[in-house]
Amino acid sequence: MKFALLKCDTPPPPLLPLHGDYTQIFNNLFENVLTHQKHLLKLNDSNIQCTSFDVINGEYPSNPEQFDLIVLTGSKFSSYQNEPWILNLKKFCKLVIEKNLSKLLGVCFGHQVIAEAFGGKVEPNLAGWEVGWTDIKLNDFGISNFGKENMKINSMHKDHVTVTPQNFEIFSYTDICPNQGMIGYNNRVVTIQGHPEFTPEFVTALVKLRTGIIFDETFANKVLENSSKDLDGSWFTSNALNILFS
Repeated sequence: MKFALLKCDTPPPPLLPLHGDYTQIFNNLFENVLTHQKHLLKLNDSNIQCTSFDVINGEYPSNPEQFDLIVLTGSKFSSYQNEPWILNLKKFCKLVIEKNLSKLLGVCFGHQVIAEAFGGKVEPNLAGWEVGWTDIKLNDFGISNFGKENMKINSMHKDHVTVTPQNFEIFSYTDICPNQGMIGYNNRVVTIQGHPEFTPEFVTALVKLRTGIIFDETFANKVLENSSKDLDGSWFTSNALNILFS
């Protein structure tokens, strides 16, 4: 299967030597899916080939229909900013689905961009940041699609989707974020507010880097206390792929 990874950011430079950019981070996620969750996959072709495109600098697949799936990464930017590259990304998402060129998987910023591209709304969360190990609850729709009542995913966001677009249904939520993920357009789009690709080590390094700048020490220490807990990132991803390609 051929995936196009639309890179919407680059991790902070101090994290790159150890963790790599989003190309490496998502390749690691897909490798973990194939290594540890392959028994869950229902794909006819479970050989995943991922090609990256830097959408901030205007790189896009010239023939999106050649890719089975298009993945949107997270970003430090906000989806409601009127940056030309963000506006172009929303247009591209609409084109892909309306022309039935491929399928979409949106992560964090990608989740929010897709929501806004199809008429939803994203705003800063007045309840504050959601960071690190997060216990996410699944509603009845989510349970019917994923098969369990909650999942543990790393988070790193303050913006959230406040208006869900038409043709999408929410499948998960937390106490401070009612829309933690959506499925839309007859299972051709899956999005998640969290970061299934983030490892505990990456989150720990990122939180430490942002302590004193974005996070105060009390908040950061509370996040770091839970950073070693088990996660469902590869489990979620395998099930999302099953939904997209069922």
